[in-house]
Amino acid sequence: MPRPKPNTASPRFTARSHILTDNARAKLLEALGFDATIPADRDDGSPALELVQSALGAFLALVEHVEGAPRPADYRAALTPICEAAERLANEIGNLNGYIFDALNIALSPTQVEIYAAEDSLLKLRAAAVRVLEQYGQLESRGRPKSEALQLVVGALCKVYEQHSRNERDARATFGSQSNLSAWEQDRIEFIRVALADAAISHPDDLSAVIRAAALTS
Repeated sequence: MPRPKPNTASPRFTARSHILTDNARAKLLEALGFDATIPADRDDGSPALELVQSALGAFLALVEHVEGAPRPADYRAALTPICEAAERLANEIGNLNGYIFDALNIALSPTQVEIYAAEDSLLKLRAAAVRVLEQYGQLESRGRPKSEALQLVVGALCKVYEQHSRNERDARATFGSQSNLSAWEQDRIEFIRVALADAAISHPDDLSAVIRAAALTS
């Protein structure tokens, strides 16, 4: 089985703001509790819309960024040979004939490195590689880029709404063991839905689930 091509993305990325349509600006202001027909309200709501444009513009850059990050298969392809080689070489050093061992130590003396230290470093390298593999090598990667990017953008839009909404935060209506979204939560979902639609960002019908996932990762 051929090895996957390694990703070479940088951990940094840049993005350009998305320019909202006039229709989306009016709907977003309405969801925030502003009146788009009043100039003062448009001015007051402008900082929130600027943040929305930045968050939406970041989506494509985020997708590209996450796609470029190493996948579990990349970690396995890179580190498995290192684990095996480090263990094998450490064992070879440990099994050296005493004469050869001493000869190597003498040859290494100008470098101020002892062969014991080299063997120990190899074992530590292998242990570190195993820890990284345990952490990153078993993760699920299917659909990861867009789902992670969507969560990050939705999380950013949630913060915009929470910090700039004029709507009063109310409690959910509860019926027995069931509870419906409050008016504030419904307005927040509409705010996010309008923003995502304007940037043509696909998303599941149930945005509540994405909002919950975004809250867990924020």
